[in-house]
Order: sequence, then structure tokens, then C-alpha cells
Amino acid sequence: DVRSIRLVDGTFSIRDSEVRGRIINRTKDDMLVMSGPVIFSGTSFQDIVDLSKTVFLGIVDCSTASFSKESYFVQGRFQQPVLFTQTSFGPHTRFHRSVFASSANFYHARFGGLAEFLEVSFHGAASFSGAQFLSGTGFSGSRFNDIGDFLDARFEGDTYFLFARFEKEGRFRGTTFQSAADFSDAVFANGQDLGQAGFSKPPQLPSSMRTETAMPRTWMDQYGVTGALLLGALLLLGWLLKIK
Repeated sequence: DVRSIRLVDGTFSIRDSEVRGRIINRTKDDMLVMSGPVIFSGTSFQDIVDLSKTVFLGIVDCSTASFSKESYFVQGRFQQPVLFTQTSFGPHTRFHRSVFASSANFYHARFGGLAEFLEVSFHGAASFSGAQFLSGTGFSGSRFNDIGDFLDARFEGDTYFLFARFEKEGRFRGTTFQSAADFSDAVFANGQDLGQAGFSKPPQLPSSMRTETAMPRTWMDQYGVTGALLLGALLLLGWLLKIK
């Protein structure tokens, strides 16, 4: 429950700077509201950034920013477009139960550690195109009300989309999963292209998709299958010639 509201009025801007101290919203029962734009573009944060339980009424621009330590936006609410394009995140990033009322752009973002997007609501388009997830990643329970774009993204750790729901298309063409990928009980209401993603291990798919081809079709796989077929044909031909 919220006991009171703390308001930061106007634009909050820290551009192309280095912040060595912590930025922490210490309110536990209060709500922090940022009424204007929040601009952190190009800024390097050397310590923890915790803006959990914060409402952002204006745009949030963290493009090309870097978070060297933990960055938490738990139960945040973003009312306007959010830009985390080419942003570098540190050892732990949390957007647990956050709400993006407009577009959320994480184009070519880099998540160096654990990335948690559990039970997040994306009401606008969510773009993670070209993003790199270098450790474990969770989108379980999240809802994508618009397009969920993961084109050419790279997941190097275990990745979970359990019970995630895509109301529009879920785009995974060119996406690479280097470890376990679990889509159990996920719902794709308007299509997906998981068959065009690359999996190093067999993924866990929703029951409606388990009959579809889910393993990667990389050039190594294709040449391996082709080679096996050619070898089989040669052996068969040799056997036929031998018995004549």
C-alpha cells in the first residue's frame, strides 16, 4: 500500500557524465513520482542505481548509458516511451513487475549479468533486437500486448519465458540461445518464428508447438544432415553393386 507520494517536478537530466555515488529510492511505503523527462543518456553509473517503485510520467532516455553495478527498476511504471538503446547493464538488472505503458526500446542493449523481466507488462512495442544477454535471463509471466521483438538477440545463459504471453507477433528470427531455453506454457496469440532461431539445446516449447521443428538450422546442421544422407546413399550404392 502507498502511504504518500513524493514528487520530483520538472526534468531530471544527467547527460554524458560520471556518477560515482549511489542513486537509491529509499521509500518503502511511499511512491516516488518523476513528473518530467528523465535523461541519463551517455552517463556512466559506477555504483548501485535503485529506482524501484518509481513512476515516470515523462519519457525516460538511458540510451548509451552504462550501469557498472546493480540497477533495479522493480515495480516501476513508465508512462511514456523508454529508451535503453545500446545501454550496458552490470551484474544484476531487475524490472520485476514493472509496467511499460508505451514503447520500450532495448535495441542492442547489453546485460552483463542476471536480467530479470519477470511479470512485466509491455503495453506498447517491446524491442530487444540485437540485445545481448550474457547470463541467466527471465521473462516468465510477462505479457507483451504489442509486438515482442527479439530479432538477432543473443542469450548466453539459461533463458525462461514460462507462462509469457504474446498478444501480437513474437519475433525471434535470427535469435541465438546458447544454453537452455524454456517456453513452457507460453502463449503466442498471433504467431512466432521460433523455428528461425538457433538453439544449442532442444528448447522446451508450449504443448501446441511441440510437434514443430525446434532445433536450429545452422549451416553446420545443414551440412551435417546433407553429409549423412550422401554417406548413406554411397553405402547403399556400394551394397547394390556388391550383390550384382
